Amino acid sequence: MSDENKTTEQVNDAAQAAADELARKILERSARESGQAQGGANSKRLLLLLLPLALLLGAAAMQYESISFWLFGPSAAAVQKDLDSALNQAAIDVKTYQLSTGALPAKLPNAALADIVAYRKDGKGKAVLTATIGQASKELRI
Repeated sequence: MSDENKTTEQVNDAAQAAADELARKILERSARESGQAQGGANSKRLLLLLLPLALLLGAAAMQYESISFWLFGPSAAAVQKDLDSALNQAAIDVKTYQLSTGALPAKLPNAALADIVAYRKDGKGKAVLTATIGQASKELRI
């Protein structure tokens, strides 16, 4: 299991535990204040009020990754993974072209990758691929 999945599960568990603890404390306080005779009806009303809150907290915990991405942007590990993936795909495309024609292509064969991966020949019969996402950049020589 990856670190991100472990972290997401830990956050989900912590949020659910916090929601359960909050509901328990509110029910205990309500029972103390209203007395045991009225506690049954008040507890039901309170439970009906707390149930949506608990569901909302649970849903937020399950969406932790999406919320953190929205608030803080992608993690450095996610960006590096995307850079590696783009470079590997571009390298496969360039090598495939080179094997079929015997020469390096004039431009990157996969036009969809051209927005992320820059391609140039180094003058020694090799290709240099540079992937950039935001301010992160990675280079691969093939």
